[in-house]
Amino acid sequence: MADNDVKKNFSEFGFKMLILAILSLVGFLIGVISYFVAFFSYIGYVIQVAVIVVIILALVNIGRINKKLNNRELFSFRTKIIIALLLSLIGAILITVGIAGIFATIAMEQTPGI
Repeated sequence: MADNDVKKNFSEFGFKMLILAILSLVGFLIGVISYFVAFFSYIGYVIQVAVIVVIILALVNIGRINKKLNNRELFSFRTKIIIALLLSLIGAILITVGIAGIFATIAMEQTPGI
């Protein structure tokens, strides 16, 4: 019974990784197109959110597998992916704050009387 659950979870994980690969390629293409057409950047944001959701769902499958198998490598893989997601989120926040700071500085320099 447990063997079938593990196989099912691995199968679901593999399918989610396939979806993740397709979303990543589409996101890359949308990112290139968004340099020429600004509207496509919004579609890119939606795709990035979908990528994060698929990664989280895949990590749930890996967690279920690890509960059955108690494998150190699976635990390490899951932990590293979670750390990478957190670091990506922190990096995105820092980049956003930095760009906002640059725009605020430019706006203050161009405002007369300040």
